[in-house]
Amino acid sequence: AGFVLGDGVWEGLRLHKGALLFLDAHLDRLFAGARAIGLDFGMTRGQVVEALEVVLAANGMTDGVHLRLMVTRGEKAAAN
Repeated sequence: AGFVLGDGVWEGLRLHKGALLFLDAHLDRLFAGARAIGLDFGMTRGQVVEALEVVLAANGMTDGVHLRLMVTRGEKAAAN
């Protein structure tokens, strides 16, 4: 539903010299956007940061990376 119907929120993040730039501001907007559309995020800010760090480490990413962090309601329910 998030990809096809736009039912979600997203932020574009930039990794520069091992740091995610303006991370707090991005997370503020992401969580505010989710609240505005009644989307249960399902993770705390700390868990999101931890997940981002895991992804970056698993892929050996340290610089010059653009990430798109998307939070959606998941798959669209099938109509009966």
